[in-house]
Amino acid sequence: MQEWATDDEDAENESLMDDSGQVQDMDDDAAHEHLVHLTDEFEESLREHKVECIRCGSHTINLVVNDVTSASERDDDALKHIVKIVKSYRRAEYKKAFKITKTSMPPIPNKTRWNVYYSMATELLENREFFTDMGSQYKEQDLSDYWSFLEEYQEAFQPLYEASMRSQKMECGISQFHLEWLKAFGKVKSLKTNRFTSTVLQSMAKRQQTMTSNIAYKAALFMDPRFSYNGSELFKTDEKTEVVAYLIGVWKKINANFPDVNTEQTSKSDTDTGPMDSSFDINDFFTELFGQGTSARSQAPNSLEDKLYQIQYQDRVNPADENFNVIHYWYTQKVRDERLWKIAQVVYAAASSQAAVERDFSAYNLIFTNSRNRLAGDTIESVLKVKLNRDLLDSAIREIYKTKM
Repeated sequence: MQEWATDDEDAENESLMDDSGQVQDMDDDAAHEHLVHLTDEFEESLREHKVECIRCGSHTINLVVNDVTSASERDDDALKHIVKIVKSYRRAEYKKAFKITKTSMPPIPNKTRWNVYYSMATELLENREFFTDMGSQYKEQDLSDYWSFLEEYQEAFQPLYEASMRSQKMECGISQFHLEWLKAFGKVKSLKTNRFTSTVLQSMAKRQQTMTSNIAYKAALFMDPRFSYNGSELFKTDEKTEVVAYLIGVWKKINANFPDVNTEQTSKSDTDTGPMDSSFDINDFFTELFGQGTSARSQAPNSLEDKLYQIQYQDRVNPADENFNVIHYWYTQKVRDERLWKIAQVVYAAASSQAAVERDFSAYNLIFTNSRNRLAGDTIESVLKVKLNRDLLDSAIREIYKTKM
């Protein structure tokens, strides 16, 4: 067992402590509820002006985590006790041990930081030997009664963590997020003995009902052949009628602004499917949810309304195909009817997460600081363009070089 001595040089004032040296509780429930209330009010006001709002997917996943975490805290004090210990690691007498061993300090959870509870549990489990040793020296730091709780927590929330990280990617659209959501649901459902399984599934079912009641969300799923295909049971007849009416309305708005669109019908191209994930068969899970499907075809449609209805008879695409891109899919369908491609561009223009916007604000805050508060607006914009598009920088430089030759 390793001994750690305290050092007077480390005895500094911590922002998490009050004057008595006790770690303060960081209860932000009220602020979180107020933010949710404001968001709902704003969404309702936009609907009055016929603007469809789609809830952030990453935030929705975090709401599930909050639902389950709050239920766990009501029924069991294990999580509260663990969080209390993690907060206390910031005290001077414990910080020395982290510094000597170069061990990362687990993050302190709160309701507004995504994935932080999962990160805390993972950090504790990855450094279990260190925290066990600390608990043997300081009884108030003993986690021996909570390791099984942490293991089950990590197991249950890992699928949600993975879905959250994928949903924050720039190219993750609505239907792709829904696939990641269902993949997480299926993986959690397979955890038969985990104490969190039932609560997670209940919360996800509740949140999913809210998400899929949105007409723009439904339209994205309707046009995606991984969800909507010949024989799919995803939508009822009245829901298909509702979605088609919405898509016709989208086309009318497009046509009002861009009237010169080729509407002639030509041949159709097919999309290949890829390999399935051996650890979790998402294709089988989708079959369980939506049905097997069939290759039977109806007669070729003529009007735009008929062609939109015909989408429900498209060939099924394997949801495990990681190379599938729904935007590329509808681009290849452009030869059938360019109107469908134009509609798809609008349907999939909405992002599934606000993470990219938050990254932009974070980058802005790093540029426009107190010491750089005289930067001109166009300078800030130029710097942001470079910082936020680094993956395009090399090709852009090559293109500029070619034009100068």
